[in-house]
Parts: sequence; C-alpha cells; structure tokens
Amino acid sequence: MTAGMPGSGATIWPVGRIRSEIERLLADLALWQPYPHAEVADGLRVRANRLLLHLRSQPGAQDRNFPADYEFGQYDVLPGSTVLSRSAAARLEEFLRSLPGLLPGGGTGPRTALGLDGLHPRVHAVAAEAWRVGDYSGAVAAAEIAVEDRLRDLSGLTSSGEELVDASVGEIAPRIHVADPGTAEGALAQAGCRHLAAGLHATAAAARSTAGDLTDQRAHELLGVASLVLHALEFARPAPV
Repeated sequence: MTAGMPGSGATIWPVGRIRSEIERLLADLALWQPYPHAEVADGLRVRANRLLLHLRSQPGAQDRNFPADYEFGQYDVLPGSTVLSRSAAARLEEFLRSLPGLLPGGGTGPRTALGLDGLHPRVHAVAAEAWRVGDYSGAVAAAEIAVEDRLRDLSGLTSSGEELVDASVGEIAPRIHVADPGTAEGALAQAGCRHLAAGLHATAAAARSTAGDLTDQRAHELLGVASLVLHALEFARPAPV
C-alpha cells in the first residue's frame, strides 16, 4: 500500500518511475518545440506539475526546495494566436528541463545506471544483452526463463509457471529441497524460495501486459527477485523418491 506525505495528496512513486515520466515529457517537448501550440503546451504544463506533486511526496522532500507549480502568464498566448509567444515557450522549456535536477540525487542519469553486476551470475548472463539496449521486459523474461530452467533441472518436471513452482518447491510433496526440510531454518528457506518464485511469475506476467510501462527501476527489482531465487536454489537438491 502506498501512502502520500501528509497533506501532499499524492502517492509515493518509485524514483525510477518519476525518472521515466520525466524522460517521456522531455521527448514530447522535443516534438512540440518546432510548433509551440498552446493547447499542447498546456498538456506539458499539467504533466510537469503532476510530476512536481510526486517529487514533493518523496521521503525527505520537506527538506528540499521545489519550485511552485508552473502557470502561464496573461500574455503568454497573444490575442488571436494558437501558439505560445517565443519568450513564453522558452520559459516553459527551461522549466521542463529543470525537472531532472529535482530528482533525489539530481539528474536522470543514463538508463542503464542500475547495473547487473551484483545479481546472480546466471541472471547477469541471460539478461545483459536486453538490458543494455533498454529492453527491460525482455531482460525480465530471460531471467524468469532461467529460474524455470533451474527448477526443471532439479525437479525433472516439464511444466512452467505457477504449476512448476507449486510442484517443485510447494508445500505438498515438493520435488526439490532447498535446505534440510527437517529443521525450522530449512522450512523457512523452502517457503521463502516458493514465495519468491511465485511472486516473480505473477509480477512478471503483469509486467508483460504493460511492457512499455516497465521502468528500469521496476525491471531491476524483478531481476533481483530472480537472482534471490537462483541463489536459494544454488545448493538445492532433488527430494528423495
């Protein structure tokens, strides 16, 4: 459950999502500049102010200085015109380009600033190429397949998805023992692996339905889940028949 800062009226967005929205806004700015239509400009203004609202809702935002919401002046659109005046367009552009510097840490940074080096080697190997070109849904799909391949190798099963997770590390007659099932620690490890694997499949499936909205931050979180599952399975073994 997400909650806004007191009095902010906005939910707390992950920084990765805000970064992605700012990048989209600046891309639309580039399309708008050759012909600064006032109606389109107002849409950019509304989106920028929405982003400001979410920036103000970040933890610790009360200790930072944010500009006021952007508003057009009385004469920014000249009478009888449908475009912003040259000076008004320049002011709006300056404001929009200031947004990346308002992110925690400042700047949008490169899209691949979130590296894969700390993840499980198998995740790194299968996801690196897609990650490098910004195909975040492809990177997540590759990691999900790596998890399934490991579960199938250990269990001897041929299924996939939730069916594979339930049969291989589920509560009832699991085909894989992540750790000694006779100990409390082993039972906890088994349950943890099961929940992580199931969560990866469910969340990755949801991400596939909105692949274009998958930010680098969210994709990196899913790759981290896949990495945790593979680490948990590192010393797993088939259950005795």
